[in-house]
Amino acid sequence: MHPDHNSVFRRLSKTACLFFLTIACTTPAFSASITFSPVGVDVQAPERAGNISLINNSETQPVRVQIRIFRWKQVDGKEVLEPTRDVVASPPVASIPALAKYTLRLARIAPAPIQGEESYRLLIDELPAPIDPKLGASGVQLLLRASIPAFFSAPTAKPDIRWKVWSAEGKLHVTANNMGTRHLKLIDFSVDGPAGNTVIRATGSSAYVLPGSSLTFESADGAPSYPVGTQVTVNAAKGSPFAVHEQISISAP
Repeated sequence: MHPDHNSVFRRLSKTACLFFLTIACTTPAFSASITFSPVGVDVQAPERAGNISLINNSETQPVRVQIRIFRWKQVDGKEVLEPTRDVVASPPVASIPALAKYTLRLARIAPAPIQGEESYRLLIDELPAPIDPKLGASGVQLLLRASIPAFFSAPTAKPDIRWKVWSAEGKLHVTANNMGTRHLKLIDFSVDGPAGNTVIRATGSSAYVLPGSSLTFESADGAPSYPVGTQVTVNAAKGSPFAVHEQISISAP
C-alpha cells in the first residue's frame, strides 16, 4: 500500500471518528436498527455486479447511510484497506424509510478481465439525523458502522491452503497460508487429534484468509499439548464447496 494512501486513510478515519463523537454529544436520542441481506457479496465472472439489501427495522425513524468501498488486503496478518475506483457502490448515499428495504448495487467497472479473485470491504455508515430545533441539542445519538465483505472472482478461482499446527503455552496454534486464487472463510474451524476436537477461534474479517495471505489462529487456553509428529486433522468451511478435512502432523513452534 502506498504510504500516501495510508496517511490519507488514517486522517479520514480520525476525522470521521471525531465528527461522529461530536455529533453523539449534541443531538437528540436516536437509534436505528439496520440489517443486511446477504451479509456479503460474492460475484463470479462473467457477472460484474451484485446486490445487497439494507433493511431499516425501526418502526418510526428513517435512516440515512453513506456507502464506501475499499480494496481489502491482508499484509503481515493485518487488515489493510485501500481506496479504489475498480468497484463502485450505487447509490453512495441512501435514505431508507422506517420498516423499508433498500437495494444497494455493487458493480466492478475495471475494464481488465478478473484474474483470480479481488477482495473488497463495503463500509456502510449511518449518517446523523438533522437536529430538530424543537427538541434542542441534548441526548446521545448512536451511529452504526458496518463492514461487509465483497468478492469478485473468476470461475476457476479456488483456495489452496497450506496448514501448520503446533502446541505452545496451553493452546493449539494454526497457520493458514493461502497459496490459491480465492479466499477461504474459516467457519466451523477446529483440529481433531488423539485428545478430541479443539475449536480454533476465527471471527470477523479475520475469519477470511485472502489469496496470497497467511494468518495465524489459536484455540482457547487448556487445549491438548501434542508432541511434534502427532497426526491431527484440520477441519474448516464445512458445507462449502471448499470444505477442509486435511490430515497433517504437529510441527515445532
